Amino acid sequence: MINCVILDCDGTMFDTERLAKQAYEDFARSYSIELDQDFWRGICGTGLKFAMPQINRFPAIRDNIKTVMKMRLDYITEGAMSEKDALVKPGLFELLDACKKNNVKIAIASSSHFEYVKMLLDHMTREFEFDFILCGDMVKNKKPDPEIFNTVIENLHVNPAETLILEDSLMGLIASKKANALAGFIEDCVEKNDEIDQLLDYDFASFYDVIPLVQQ
Repeated sequence: MINCVILDCDGTMFDTERLAKQAYEDFARSYSIELDQDFWRGICGTGLKFAMPQINRFPAIRDNIKTVMKMRLDYITEGAMSEKDALVKPGLFELLDACKKNNVKIAIASSSHFEYVKMLLDHMTREFEFDFILCGDMVKNKKPDPEIFNTVIENLHVNPAETLILEDSLMGLIASKKANALAGFIEDCVEKNDEIDQLLDYDFASFYDVIPLVQQ
């Protein structure tokens, strides 16, 4: 039985990783750099501390990381503000409704900072009262450290074994398993590989596939 669902934000709730990827690729193209899946697996879903091993592979990106990060934020902000729900992933509203109807607690645990997450939430047409929201600027250690998930689980007084964490990144999945929770993967910009397959408890095509679990 699932008693709690914890949602990652970028690439899971919202179609932001596509825009982040575009920003990195637009910058990389000006230096004739081709970015690979190892790069995306290493930078998605975490902070700069854990992303640096991949960023350091490309000195042009490393030396201009503030410029790239600003491009990333600008691309995502423009996408979010283009129209309400422009970045909302398919089935998100339906899953949130199903959780509320079945008394399943629902939280957000994002490596991004709170004001950024709030900006994305403010551009949804519907407001939801999440049971808990925790962001990267509210914890000491970001994913793949499990601190953010452990903190949510402790505050909601739920059993990790009955908690489903929905992620689109390798770093998030690693943190999910370290928190002893159920790891659900919804593929976005990070493609599955053997490492990801070994971490999964569930592999979903979209939020629609999650709904039957919370209805049990």
